[in-house]
Amino acid sequence: MPKHVAIILDGNNRYSKARGLRGGEGFEVLLKKSLKEAVRVSVDWGIEILTLFYFSCDNWNRGMVISKTHFCIWRCLLQSAVLAVILFNDLCNVSFYAVDRTERFPETLQNLVGMKVVVAAGYGGRRDILQATQRIAQLVANKELSIDEINLEVFESHLMTNHMHPSSVDLTMRTSGEHRISNFLLWQMAWTEFVFLNETWPEFRRDSMKNALISYQSRDRRLGLRKTKF
Repeated sequence: MPKHVAIILDGNNRYSKARGLRGGEGFEVLLKKSLKEAVRVSVDWGIEILTLFYFSCDNWNRGMVISKTHFCIWRCLLQSAVLAVILFNDLCNVSFYAVDRTERFPETLQNLVGMKVVVAAGYGGRRDILQATQRIAQLVANKELSIDEINLEVFESHLMTNHMHPSSVDLTMRTSGEHRISNFLLWQMAWTEFVFLNETWPEFRRDSMKNALISYQSRDRRLGLRKTKF
């Protein structure tokens, strides 16, 4: 069973435009239902971290307009999440929140128990790798770290996901039938398994999640290793 599952929430605008739903009550109900289904199945199946990717820093760079629909999605995510939520963006700021239905308060991820729900917004995988490299280079320049001490663990400790355990993504799903990762967790997805779903995120339901997990269980994960022949 995967410990860390990521979902790229795609097709929201496409769905709403086709049905004339621009952040209205009906659309918000659908988004809440999709999120609750994903969270409930994840809890039932023992998933440790569920990461939800809404938009990247590249969306900002090309002038993405934050419409009522986008705010509706965010409101649904923040109000419906009942466990830990991390918001991280391309400015390398990481905020920790423990969320219930009525209030938010600062907390550290290590002190939270249960499944973690991670919301990634304004995040870019390439920028994450770049800022980690810059931080390590500065440590070397300051003689606080030697080149010989740089390894995978050191590098990962400087990524924005360094408080997520495990940070490596086991299973990645993307809705709306698109087959790309859109500059998401590039380092963390090194050995991820992909499941691409035809339905848009507002159409995502419990069976969508279950079928993806069943597909994952049937796969032979080698993690870069060659299968031994007997």
